[in-house]
Amino acid sequence: ASFTLTVKQYVTQITISGLSQVSNGKSIKLATTFNNNVATLAPSNKGVTWSISPSTKDTGVTVDQKGTVKAAKNAKAGTYVVVAMAKDGSGIRQIALPI
Repeated sequence: ASFTLTVKQYVTQITISGLSQVSNGKSIKLATTFNNNVATLAPSNKGVTWSISPSTKDTGVTVDQKGTVKAAKNAKAGTYVVVAMAKDGSGIRQIALPI
């Protein structure tokens, strides 16, 4: 008998790149790389879930699921933490965004 064994590579590291500041009324695009960008360690699932804190209800600063951070014209100045979490549940990377 024969069988096929599929080994999935999980995320061990996420690196976020892009500008670390956004001005009121502007947006920036963040990008991710995985596992030190080593081709043989490329994860099976390269998806991430983006989030931002503090809560965006009253701050005027948001991040969408493509990694675009937007600051409304009346956004509150402060430090915001943007998190990209691997969808396979294995890794998190944070960066602060002062605006």
